[in-house]
Formats: sequence, structure tokens, C-alpha cells
Amino acid sequence: MTRSSAQPTTFVELVSFSTLASIDVVSIRAGRDPAFLEPSLEMSEEVQTELTLQAPKVPRSEGTSFIVKLECLWVAANESRPVAHVEVALRVAYLFRGLSKAPSGDLLAEFGHQAAVHHAWPFLRERVRALSNELGLPQFLLPLRQFQLAGKQVNPDDILKQQPNPQGHALPNPRKPRPTHRASGR
Repeated sequence: MTRSSAQPTTFVELVSFSTLASIDVVSIRAGRDPAFLEPSLEMSEEVQTELTLQAPKVPRSEGTSFIVKLECLWVAANESRPVAHVEVALRVAYLFRGLSKAPSGDLLAEFGHQAAVHHAWPFLRERVRALSNELGLPQFLLPLRQFQLAGKQVNPDDILKQQPNPQGHALPNPRKPRPTHRASGR
């Protein structure tokens, strides 16, 4: 696809037209059952998690935003009831530059599941870790997240290589070490 057609048909093409505008906290809820403090109540090693993505109802050519919400439930080992919960919702906003019309609903859904969740994940991961620690819950750290396209894991470097910047040149690889310069003290 050339930049002049301005209508992306794949996730990678849509990424080349997008700029992350902001990541904002929408809501944070956390709590635990007071019974959790009883010595007889043991916590299960399992934490139930649910990730949801709310896409925009009307796609627009100038940009979009998604609500990415993660809910975690800690369950008592000897019972099946949750004794603690953490819920974090973030708004991830993007600007699109140079699109002639709004992306298709399917393309926007893929963009949300890949890009918005990818951008929100480090913030969700840290907030859940911090809140679980503040509530005195067993240590819980979400795993690192990687891109997946068509069911296959994708190296983010491969996406960066295919992403033209507005001038049409390949973007520099942010993971490539830059030369370091030492200041001479003499």
C-alpha cells in the first residue's frame, strides 16, 4: 500500500498511520474481604484474571480510543469465593494522520486487541502489582506481553521495520544500541 492511498487494510498499515496520544486512568477499584486476615484462611495460588476491551461505537478517520480493563480475583484455597479483587481500567487514545476515511470495524478491533492492549499492559501490570501489595495479598505479577498476529507471536522489531514515518523513511530501531560517547576529563 502506498501512503497516498491513505486507506490501510492491515494492522501493520494502520499502525503506520497512528500515533499514541494518551493513556489515562478511567477507574481503579480494589478491596479485600476482612476474613482474609483470619489465620485459618489460606489463599489459593491461582488468581483469576479477565481482560476486556471496549472499542469505539463509531470509527472515525481522525482517531480513536479504547477502554482496556483488567480485573483480578484472589480466591480462598478452601473455598471457591473471591476474597480480594483489583480492577483497573485505562483509556488508550490514538490519532490517525492521513486517513481518507475511518478504518473498518474488523481492522479497528484488531488494532485495539493488539496495539491498545499492548500499550496499556505495562501500566495495568504495575498497578495490579502495587495494589495487590498494598492490600497485603500474595505476590502477583502479570506476565510480559508480546504481539500476536494471526495466531503467531510477532517480534515488535519486525513491525517497526515495516512502519514508515510521515516522511516515508523506515523508523530507527529503538532496541538497537546507540553508540556511547565518553567525555574526556583531561
